[in-house]
This record gives sequence, C-alpha cells and structure tokens, in this order.
Amino acid sequence: MCEKHHYRQAELKKGAKRYSTQRIQRDDEEFIDGMVAIALPLYDQFGNFMAALFCHCPKSRKTVADLENYLPILRVAQQSLEAVYQEMKELAESK
Repeated sequence: MCEKHHYRQAELKKGAKRYSTQRIQRDDEEFIDGMVAIALPLYDQFGNFMAALFCHCPKSRKTVADLENYLPILRVAQQSLEAVYQEMKELAESK
C-alpha cells in the first residue's frame, strides 16, 4: 500500500469533520490513480441519503481545488434535483 493511500486516524477525523461542515467529499486520486473528484449528497425530505452528485476529471486537467470552483453551480443543481425528486414522489403518491 502506498503512502498516499495510508490514512492515519487523525486524518480520517479531519476529513469527517470537514464533511460535516461543508457537506462535500473530495477524491484526490484515492479511488483511481490520475482522477480527481468532488461529490455532494442528495437527500430526500426526511434527510435520508438518496444519491450523490459528482464531478470528476483527469488530474492532468484539473485539481480538486479547481473542481471546488464549481461548487456554487453544483449546489444549485443539488437543490434542484432534491426538489424534483420531492415533486416526483408527491405526484406518484397522489395517484
């Protein structure tokens, strides 16, 4: 196992704390070498996790920090998708 993929407990806690405040996850080649990503959770009206909205690309084109510049657009999409899901669910329940 390479050093990049070997996490210490303090680093995991730091990542979990960052997620709890920012509600995004970052992938800096941990999953696939050469790929970076950010992801936002999608929740239903009860706060249950439904899916993830993500953006990924080769690290040769963008860094994780570059992808974070898209967060405002992704947050709008996140809210829109959650609203559409709620509307679809209400429509299905009314039939």
